[in-house]
Amino acid sequence: MSNIVIFGVSGFIGRNLAIAPADAGHTITCGIRHKPLPRELQGFKYLQMDYTDKNFANDLEKNLRGIDVVINAEINPPKVIHRTDAS
Repeated sequence: MSNIVIFGVSGFIGRNLAIAPADAGHTITCGIRHKPLPRELQGFKYLQMDYTDKNFANDLEKNLRGIDVVINAEINPPKVIHRTDAS
């Protein structure tokens, strides 16, 4: 089974994308900006991250170790991207 992170679980699409693979036995981690998780996802693991934080890229890289699949269901992805290299 796969380890899956889904961003955007507060919305209709992301929430529904999380349920089916969990029912099939995959490990789901919900990527969220703010708690709480939607009612349907209570009990799921979650990864709380602030996209505007200057350490976001480094935190994301660290937190995605061991993850097989990342799904981004964000309707309005962040426009702030922080680079981890000096270029």
